[in-house]
Amino acid sequence: MKRALALALSAVLFASCNKLFEEEPTPQQQFATFMAQGKAAAKAGNWEAAAKAFESAGAFASANDPSPQLALGAAYEKMGNDLQAIMTLSSAVKMAPKNTEAREVLADLYLRHGKPELAADHLRKASELIPDGPSPELQRKLATALLRSGDLDGAENLAQQLDQGSPGDAETQALLAEILIAKGQEERAVRLLDAAVGTNPDSARVRMVRARYFSSRGKVTEALHEYELAYKATPSDAELAMAYARALAGAQRIEDAAEVVQQLLAARPTDLNAQAMLAEVKMLGGEAAEAKKIAEGVIAKHPRNGRALLVRAWAMEQEDPNRAVGAYRKVLEEDPGQSEALGRLYKLYLKRGDKAEAIAALERLQIAGDMTQDDELELDALYADTGINVSRARASLDQILKRDPGCVRCGDIKRELEKKSRATGGGGGSGIQIIKGSRRP
Repeated sequence: MKRALALALSAVLFASCNKLFEEEPTPQQQFATFMAQGKAAAKAGNWEAAAKAFESAGAFASANDPSPQLALGAAYEKMGNDLQAIMTLSSAVKMAPKNTEAREVLADLYLRHGKPELAADHLRKASELIPDGPSPELQRKLATALLRSGDLDGAENLAQQLDQGSPGDAETQALLAEILIAKGQEERAVRLLDAAVGTNPDSARVRMVRARYFSSRGKVTEALHEYELAYKATPSDAELAMAYARALAGAQRIEDAAEVVQQLLAARPTDLNAQAMLAEVKMLGGEAAEAKKIAEGVIAKHPRNGRALLVRAWAMEQEDPNRAVGAYRKVLEEDPGQSEALGRLYKLYLKRGDKAEAIAALERLQIAGDMTQDDELELDALYADTGINVSRARASLDQILKRDPGCVRCGDIKRELEKKSRATGGGGGSGIQIIKGSRRP
């Protein structure tokens, strides 16, 4: 009896073990399970869970399968962890160099973080890989990258080609207008913007270019109107929402700015960029302690978040301006396209008497397309004071006087330029060229 019972138990145990062995999922099955979990979490907007699932899927993926890296990179981007997204997608591109989707997303991230040369490189390669040729949208991105890197002629040539291929396209006209503004051809740019908004009044891109233009000319009401229309057109665009919030905060509409950011956070609660934007809005509203607390929370999770570092540097500026210079430099190391850091940094350089550094920061701000008229005048004054880029200063002052004939400071700077011209026997050099976006101040 005992023997029979033992044999029966052994049979049961053997069958159980055999069943367990048979049901052990294969690596392919585990990969599929984790990818399905990640996609479900992403669909639900739970990006942290999605990222964990895609990370797990990566452990079971074949060596040449970039799909988990692509999905993980997208999840990181949605979480506002842009630098981690860049690292992940770069890895995916190494695995699959012909993947144009990854290259386009990488280019978007590089443009956002002030690395236009890298963006242009990926966009060129993506263009070459598309059998039927690049789409107009991809070509517009490439022209934007060229603009941001200081290749204004290359950007204009590409935009002109696009315009010839599809005459009257509003988004191409807006891009061309942005390039022409950077080249100082303001009258032609304004005509193009007017035509673009007439053709496609619901284009967020057109409205954004107009908003930046009005903002740079000190026309706050007009700029906010354009930002509002752009935001209504595409409220899910996180970058646009943050630009609108920044414009509202700059106009001291702090509560409205905070509401825009809170709406963004409601849709993307784990977005570190949105959290850092909330810290910036708090800073603009005079809540420095609360702003710094939020920024430190972001930095704890993502030590290289440029906007959070900006808020911390800004708070530091109120305590110790000399230390703030180094802090702003750190911001620009992590995020070279951070125009707010450049705008605050050049003023600190001026206070210290570092004119060459101030010029470098202002020229980078000019390339970024975020200069106000006061910034332009400051750069022209520095050119006049140092005697370099005199011809550029004269052209800039002429443009300012066309739109603002009563500009008193323009006359003062022009007189200084004439003094320099007489002292040097005429011309005036151009020893400093516009500095490309990749150079650190």
